[in-house]
Amino acid sequence: MDHSPSPPPKRGQGPSWPGQIDSMRIRRIAQGGAGVGHYQGRVVFVGGALPGEIVSVQLYQKRKSYASGHVVAIEEASSERVEPACPLFGLCGGCQWQYIAYPAQLVFKQAIVREQCRRLGRIEDAPVQPTLGLGNPWAYRSAARLHVSPGGQLGYYAWRSHDVVPLERCPLLVEPLNELLLPLQEALSTRPPNERPNQVSLRYSWFERRCLLLLHGGAASAAARLAADLGASVAELAGQWGRRLHVQAGRGFLLEELGGLSLQVSPTSFFQINVPQTQQILQLLASMLEPQPGERLLDAYAGVGALSLPLAAAGGLAGVTAIESHRAAVADLRENARQLQATPITAHQGTVEAVLPTLRQRFDLVLLDPPRRGCPEAVLEAIARRGPRRIAYVSCHPGTLARDLRYLRRFGYRLVRLQPVDLFPQTFHIESVALLQPL
Repeated sequence: MDHSPSPPPKRGQGPSWPGQIDSMRIRRIAQGGAGVGHYQGRVVFVGGALPGEIVSVQLYQKRKSYASGHVVAIEEASSERVEPACPLFGLCGGCQWQYIAYPAQLVFKQAIVREQCRRLGRIEDAPVQPTLGLGNPWAYRSAARLHVSPGGQLGYYAWRSHDVVPLERCPLLVEPLNELLLPLQEALSTRPPNERPNQVSLRYSWFERRCLLLLHGGAASAAARLAADLGASVAELAGQWGRRLHVQAGRGFLLEELGGLSLQVSPTSFFQINVPQTQQILQLLASMLEPQPGERLLDAYAGVGALSLPLAAAGGLAGVTAIESHRAAVADLRENARQLQATPITAHQGTVEAVLPTLRQRFDLVLLDPPRRGCPEAVLEAIARRGPRRIAYVSCHPGTLARDLRYLRRFGYRLVRLQPVDLFPQTFHIESVALLQPL
């Protein structure tokens, strides 16, 4: 099934890749969402394919030991294949897995985390739990960053392209943001091309039921006109030009509630796009870390304090030391910490690798929530040397998580539990929470 004619191999190389493979069985799904098949002993990553399917594949990238392609025909379809809900699916690059039944998405995400632990983390039989999913895997996104085309159209980029796919509504966005798309598109179309922003960030607060709009680039005068055009439909509107942020309407922030705390979130500060599932992550962290009165917590990559401050409020901690590099997020964190008068919160602005060596106190608990690139090895070693009794690692990338788990095991910690949480239904993105304890 997995063979097709090819020219004789060149000396010192494998067989030449064809332009298309007519019949290939897909064995599994890889990190990044592609199906995995084999052609003459080499790996082929196939976008749009599911395990168990037999497909025809058009190759668009060819390397010595592997190739990448996309499905052009399905000979045998998986029972997990469904009809995508969005008419733009396949054109728009905003999501990738609408053709997979949701229960199967959860199973595949668990399998990807386990495989990355085995391949990159060198952890056989990692304690990966079934993925925690959403009851309704649609209308969950409370934030989005959209692009503006030269013609003034608003949307996501097409898959593997910088062409903007015009967007009238998105089934992943919460409805208040969908209701903004057409008025925003109309307002943008009235502005001259040189005044329009190149990107627009949308955010919705479940707590306040209030929308925020952030314009990236364009003319300040156009931002003011947009604020007037959109009126009461957008309570908060700001423009960003380089490092400068100018509030055009409203207070310049939203409030969101997590773990019983009201958290201030400025336009450029990071906050998870799926608030209900972030509540699940908070519950996981509380059960994993089991904070005790009198203990000290280190929150690296702290953001606005969305995860550590609720833990401090519930656990009676003696103190929280938070490290965050983004200036606006640190300001939010300090404002949010005012609610915890009984718990001292110390916020440091800077990178974790720069700030951590300057800290002298010990920590009983450590919370890591790094960006996709994960943690520098030196940071993990410095944390392990302090001997915290528990480390919780929140990850948005299974590959860098697996690599960092390997480092932490080398530095004297064992993986106790690894829980995938589906923050991003209909996409291949995977959030996970890992618990580590000393050997």
